[in-house]
Amino acid sequence: MLRLKKAAVLALFVLLLAACQNPPAVITPTPQAESQQAATLPVESTPESGKVTLVGRVISLVNGEPVGNVPVRLADVYREGDDGAYVLDGAFSPGDITDENGNFIIENVDAKEYVIIVGDVFEKYEVITNEEGKPRVWSFPAGDVYEVPVLEVNLTSQ
Repeated sequence: MLRLKKAAVLALFVLLLAACQNPPAVITPTPQAESQQAATLPVESTPESGKVTLVGRVISLVNGEPVGNVPVRLADVYREGDDGAYVLDGAFSPGDITDENGNFIIENVDAKEYVIIVGDVFEKYEVITNEEGKPRVWSFPAGDVYEVPVLEVNLTSQ
């Protein structure tokens, strides 16, 4: 148990350390729209008040295939002036596991800023980055279903 706690603290520390740079500009995705590679999971209801539902798909850059059975988690973004950090809470950060087609749905999460992390933080994972290689900060307004652009990662199905 102690060993697991140490690993969790270490993973959190690594994520915090990586995030201590100035965060990039906030990206606001558009409401869910149809596209060829888009997630195809149906969303059964609109989000609760003050919440947002996210749908998306994960594709492997290694083999071009959907990445199934992999966690997709949302790390909270915290800001102080021009500086910021993101924190992934192993117990409480919202997330989902992709299906065999790489699709995920994260329902009824607080509408705020997040960094998306794909994979198992105790083994192999990727922080979704922007064109500059910095963690990409997403801002999700409340009250709608948003389609996250296809997430391309250097992972394969587990």
